[in-house]
Amino acid sequence: MTGRKQSLSNLTCKNAAPEGKEYVVWDTQTKGFFLKVSPTGRKTFGLYYRTSTGKQRRPKIGSFPEIKTSAAREIAQRWLYEVAVGNDPSADRSEARNSAEMTVRDLANRHMREHVQVKKKEGESQSNDERNLRLHILPAIGDRKVSEIEHDDIFKLHRQLQAKYTVNGNRVVSLLSKMFNNAELWKMRDYGSNPCRFIQLDLEEERERDLEDWEWIALAKALDEYEKYQLGNVAICWLIRLIIFTGTRRGEIMNAPLSAIDMKREVLIPLDHKGSTLGRSRKKKRKEIVLNSFALDVIEDRLKHPQWKDNPWLIPGRPATAADGSTIHKHMINPKKPWEKIKKMAGITDLRIHDLRHAFATVGIDDNIDMTMIQKLLGHSKIETTMRYAHRRHDAQRKTQDRIANAISARMRGSGS
Repeated sequence: MTGRKQSLSNLTCKNAAPEGKEYVVWDTQTKGFFLKVSPTGRKTFGLYYRTSTGKQRRPKIGSFPEIKTSAAREIAQRWLYEVAVGNDPSADRSEARNSAEMTVRDLANRHMREHVQVKKKEGESQSNDERNLRLHILPAIGDRKVSEIEHDDIFKLHRQLQAKYTVNGNRVVSLLSKMFNNAELWKMRDYGSNPCRFIQLDLEEERERDLEDWEWIALAKALDEYEKYQLGNVAICWLIRLIIFTGTRRGEIMNAPLSAIDMKREVLIPLDHKGSTLGRSRKKKRKEIVLNSFALDVIEDRLKHPQWKDNPWLIPGRPATAADGSTIHKHMINPKKPWEKIKKMAGITDLRIHDLRHAFATVGIDDNIDMTMIQKLLGHSKIETTMRYAHRRHDAQRKTQDRIANAISARMRGSGS
């Protein structure tokens, strides 16, 4: 590219006549600042510089006369300062331009790929995020630009969900908050611009569901019939029984391979569990789930079942077929449908699988098991989490206290023995 040197001004730029080929006029006042003149007469300001790694850049500043020489020179000088402190203004502009075109759908895809699939456990945790994106977020704002989403957009979506789903509405806001935090890290938005800030989550009622005696009997009968008559994947029965007898989280059981079972030591060692990482620590924490005789019987039934002998998972799910025709063995992902069927057979309506874990704890407390032992069995990292069940012990203490108080009152009335 032919070049010449001259102090650039509005007059010199206006008088720069087109020639048979493109040429450049280098400014004598600001190093690297230039005016490019094309054979058609188009005139463009630009800046030449080298990055800290030695890469050559020639970003465009703007066209003359739409942008005046003094304004273009100011931009060039600002960019030169950025180069001096180690930045690359050309790359930053390109990234910002691309980010400005990114939609919430683009952000969601990247969030799932680079955050959820990397940092969250495979299974229900990932599928919940995927479901909230597919059903709630993308239909509402998926085609909007990331940079355009404001607080009112999130507030409106939250209020719409509140009318039907309190918990889902809160989960959607939490998911969006993390997505827009990542958008800031990925330079799709300015720092501190997360539109989910100041969105107040709805109060979720903390529910505790105990099983009555008849429900335990009905549930046991339904599980036996479901398995006996093979009304579906009988692995749901193994999952439910293991939760009932051990109080373990369902994800820790569903995600466990058979290799995680140590039959000699009678423990299950989940590869991934809720307490595997705490806070900012990336150090994996080993967990062992003690297997009592009832849990071992369930596992024996699983190991002897001929249908799943080739499946390497403790709770096998529906297999898939690879492109070459081979079988891909999977673990159970979502037990909702078979669980609903079992509940219907038992005549129980409002029981969640997670309630069985709570039931394990409450039965233990009713049987005067020490709270620290309950904490260990449930895998709670903090005793405060276990203490939510302390009222059960208070109830038992209150009944005993009433008996003693009644005896004292009788003696005070002179009717005691």
